[in-house]
Amino acid sequence: MGLRFMTKSSTWTLVLAAQVIVMASVRADGDQQFAEFQDCPLVSGEVIRDCRLGYRTFGQLNEARSNALLFPSWYGGTSEDLVNFGYVGPGLVADSANYFVIVVDAFGNGVSSSPGNSKSQHGAAFPSLRIEDMVIAEHRLLVDILSINQLHAVIGISMGGMQALEWAVRFPDFMDKVVSIVGTPRQTSYDLLLWHAQLETIQQVADDDYESAVRIITALGNLTIFTPSYVAGNTPTTAYNDYVQQSLEFTRRYGLENRVPQLEAMIHHDISAQFAGSMQLAAEAIDADLLIVISPEDHVVNPLPSRELAGLAGAELHELPGACGHLATVCEKAELTEVVLKFLAEPAPAGLD
Repeated sequence: MGLRFMTKSSTWTLVLAAQVIVMASVRADGDQQFAEFQDCPLVSGEVIRDCRLGYRTFGQLNEARSNALLFPSWYGGTSEDLVNFGYVGPGLVADSANYFVIVVDAFGNGVSSSPGNSKSQHGAAFPSLRIEDMVIAEHRLLVDILSINQLHAVIGISMGGMQALEWAVRFPDFMDKVVSIVGTPRQTSYDLLLWHAQLETIQQVADDDYESAVRIITALGNLTIFTPSYVAGNTPTTAYNDYVQQSLEFTRRYGLENRVPQLEAMIHHDISAQFAGSMQLAAEAIDADLLIVISPEDHVVNPLPSRELAGLAGAELHELPGACGHLATVCEKAELTEVVLKFLAEPAPAGLD
């Protein structure tokens, strides 16, 4: 799940402090840019017209053009969110002191082509998306716009981690390393309960009662983003009303219409689909060195498929401790950063280009 819900969660002091620190030190490094593609064919056969993909770059591309790192956005999140939450910058997860970091706004996030900003395919007229569509457009950005034909790594958090794993099987020779953080190679039945609950709320409630839909979506996010014990232990009942109001403000800020194509993309996400449903064959197709980071208490993206893929692919698996659930990426950010930077700095295994 994206950090749109992460911004609505209960650790407001921690998150907002991180935003202030990082905005002061990093934001000036990368301006919002857009790749204009005119048309973007989708795997469904539909087309995004007047297609544009937002992105930001940080750091410097070395002379060998071998230090590029792609970082796609999470569900509902933007490239700016990835920066403001402290994942992009010198010494951070996407270390712009050592890598040329390309942070991409996934389709449907309100920055890149989305139901809310499309003039010719506005609202319900916007085509259905798949994670594959996001990855294909990102590949197009790298090759056609930035003239980058090889990445050091693709990293992603939540839906960004889903994109990273799709990269691993769709373009297996394009990068040396892949990092999936609280992502998944495919959805479990538990994941689908959440995604469908959100999607059906928007599709069946929002047109008639937008505010009720906002409240339901907010409640679903707050009930799943942390574990019950974390919320109960860190949000006193005296702060409940403020907690809910802050959450609602963030939901309203981002709107609901752009969630639909991203929810549909996640619902259909399965990297084994092109291998007749075999995760073993999907794992064998991965050439990149793979790091999978999970939160055992994640109530948003169930970690079981990631554990399975890690075992089949011989990947490095790291578990973030604690009761933060999906937001272990915030609560355990120092540990996450250390693990990712170490992995990115290690030489690729023999046989990898």
